[in-house]
Amino acid sequence: DISIPLVKLVNKGHERYWSIQDATANFGTSKIRLFLATGPSFQLGSDVDLDVAVDDLNLTRELITILPSKQQALWAKYQPLGRMDIHAKSVRRAGQWLTNANATCEDISIECERFRYPLTRCYGSVRFREHQDLFVDLWAAPDRSWKENPIHIVANIDRPGPDFTGAIEVRMRQD
Repeated sequence: DISIPLVKLVNKGHERYWSIQDATANFGTSKIRLFLATGPSFQLGSDVDLDVAVDDLNLTRELITILPSKQQALWAKYQPLGRMDIHAKSVRRAGQWLTNANATCEDISIECERFRYPLTRCYGSVRFREHQDLFVDLWAAPDRSWKENPIHIVANIDRPGPDFTGAIEVRMRQD
């Protein structure tokens, strides 16, 4: 189910650009919204603004199989499953892409490659800013005793990847 209510094409002398405004699509229970605009003098490599929102994304093992291999490998490190909302904005200026993304986790399970204790019923937020910073604020359960022993995970990471810097704090809730 795809709806594109407004596609705007402009060609005024030297100013050529186009935009897709308020495009929507349904994917299972998920609703996807898209806005895309190019800068003046649209051509390969020109400036682009992209805004994507996905409401009620259900991460399943089947969904992961349609991802490119690089994203499948990333998924395998954390194995997230469950529901989340995602909102991402990307801009391309002078050939460089900058992306800001927010994910709101509603009921996610995570099993990290390096931390083999599954965390269930995760909720909270993950923010990614301009390929530089990753912020995590999640509550999770290490087992079925969710109400007695929730874990709070807070991270502020610069340059996510194998050589990251920053801090990750994991603690049990203290009543």
